[in-house]
Order: sequence, then structure tokens, then C-alpha cells
Amino acid sequence: VNYEKIPEGKIAKNDKPAPRYMKMPKPLKESESNSLFLEFKRCIEGNRIYIPDGSCAFYFYEDAKAANESASLLEEMTNMLTAALELAPQDYINRYIKGELEYNIYKEREGLLMAYTHLQKLLELTSTDDFRYNELKAKELFFESLIILKNNQRERYPIAISHLMEADSLLPKKAWINNLIGESYYRSRDWIKADSFANKASSLSTSWAMPWNLKGKIFKDRKSTRLNSSHANIS
Repeated sequence: VNYEKIPEGKIAKNDKPAPRYMKMPKPLKESESNSLFLEFKRCIEGNRIYIPDGSCAFYFYEDAKAANESASLLEEMTNMLTAALELAPQDYINRYIKGELEYNIYKEREGLLMAYTHLQKLLELTSTDDFRYNELKAKELFFESLIILKNNQRERYPIAISHLMEADSLLPKKAWINNLIGESYYRSRDWIKADSFANKASSLSTSWAMPWNLKGKIFKDRKSTRLNSSHANIS
């Protein structure tokens, strides 16, 4: 065999110097190659969180747990799921604070029930010793009470008040919780307690208009009640 002698310092024809550092292909993350995760991700992106059964994020999340997928993969799925579930409840709390919720329950029923269900699902994913458990539980109680008030379920107003008082103990000093307590007492025609919680809400958020609107309604209805009582006594 004849070997061509390559002069020193020269490079053979069609030969290329090797790069100083060889660039290795980037390994895929576990989630990028896991079929259950990819189906789960598609459901999250399509807003199919817990319905339809068999083709939703919760379904593939439970499948991943049953398949004993790695702790890191399950943690990534849990974080994505909780982030998706938190969107609707927070949006409705923001709308309540802005006074944008429709008075007519029929225009809000589906959205409020969805937010309430999202919080129930979040609590299923959250252990009681998690630092956010109290906040999520308080929000669940808030939405259950708000739905009672929106449905004008007068016989359940005491339940709504009890739930909201518990929410206030779990997540104290929130003006939106105290204002809804005031509204619950207002609906129950307990003007003194309604005014007390409206005052508390306004002191917690001095620039928020809703507690002042509630105080205006309380003042008007108390005055109307007194006038009706005086007319009844005269007659």
C-alpha cells in the first residue's frame, strides 16, 4: 500500500481541521419524549383541563401517576395543571373587585361554577400542609358563598355567612371577602352587621368603591324600613 506523504503543516485534500470543541447534540428533556406528557400538554393548551373524560389533562395526569413516571415529570405536570386551574378563579375575583360581575346569575352561572370546580380540583392536588392550602380553601368558600348569593338562595344565606367567616379566618384582611360578608348580611336584612363588614372592607382597601356602594344601599334600605314602620304605626 502506498501512503501519500503529507508535508508538515499541510492538510490532506478534502480533509478539514477538527473543531476545538466538539458540539454534542442536546439531549431531549424527559417531558419532550414522554407520550403521556405530550398528550397532557396538548390538553392544557386546548383548555381541556378535566373534561371530556378520557381526553383531558387530569386523565393523562392520573395515567402518569399510575404508570409510576418519574418524580420530576410528575412535578412538572402538577405545576402546569395548577397554573391552568388558577386562571379562572383569579379572573372572577378580579371581576368581582372591579364590580364587573353580572347581577343576573344566568349570565354568570357557567363561569362561576367553572371557577368553583377549578378550586375544588386545585385542593385535590394540594396537601393540607402546603403553604397555599389556606388561600385556596378560602377562595373555594368565597365562590360557594358567591354562588348562593347570586342564586338568591335565601334559606342558604346563613351557610354563605358561615363559609365566608371561615374564609376570613383562613385568609384574613382581604377586603373582597369582608365585603361579601357585608353583602350576605345585607341580603339577610341585618343592617348593623352588614354596615360593620362594609366598614371593615373599606378600611382594608380605602380606594375601593364597592364597600361604599354597599354602605349606600344599607343606608337607603334602613331609612326605607324606618319610614315604612312609622307609617304602619300611624295607621
